Amino acid sequence: MALSTTTGSMPSTSMVALSSTMVSMPSSSIERKYFLEKLNESNYRMWKIKMELTLTRMNVMDIVNGDLQKTTIEPALSEWKIKDFDAKTEIIMHISDRHVDLIKNLKSSKEIWDTLKDIYAPSNRITKVMLLRHFMMLQMKDEDSIDSFINKYYSTYDNASLVGSNIEEDMKIDILLGALPSSWSSFIVVNGADSNLTLQNLISKLKQDDLGRRGATNQASMDVSSMAMVATIKNQKSNFNNF
Repeated sequence: MALSTTTGSMPSTSMVALSSTMVSMPSSSIERKYFLEKLNESNYRMWKIKMELTLTRMNVMDIVNGDLQKTTIEPALSEWKIKDFDAKTEIIMHISDRHVDLIKNLKSSKEIWDTLKDIYAPSNRITKVMLLRHFMMLQMKDEDSIDSFINKYYSTYDNASLVGSNIEEDMKIDILLGALPSSWSSFIVVNGADSNLTLQNLISKLKQDDLGRRGATNQASMDVSSMAMVATIKNQKSNFNNF
């Protein structure tokens, strides 16, 4: 790869090193390294999809899902151990330290995979009811930011949908409106009467309204500061005149 020597366009040493590394690195390795974020409490569904693609590309998904069973016959046993080790390594490299602590004593990649699934995508009816109830009882506090609340909303919904809860669009809108605090009452009344409202439109309106509220709050703070400054100046002038 030719590098420009024109003054002002010379790549930095770090950029040259990164470019060299990426050129020599297979495209699949680049994708795993830079685009597969670690598992956390809110991204299991997308993490699972991307990890399945990665493990399939590595030719180890049959180990993880149990299609290729462990054998006692060589050389198949040695090949199984190598593939299982590769799968475990890939999974562990893309989970948080908290998750590593949870699965550190498990023996195989399949045990790790199944344990994470049991945590984030349980299939029993009691868990399904509890996750659905948790979503329906979601509440936003006045001190919560809209962005953090929307992230929490989606995370709670994803957990409920992962176990098979089928929630209609109107219900998702009602739950979101019902989760807003009393300080949003006028917003709820106006948008609750809109029969054509979609979830995405509602979220856009929430964010737009929030920007207006924060702008008004910032303006009020500036007005108070300005009034305090004027009062201070007047007081200083009065003291000077008295002197």
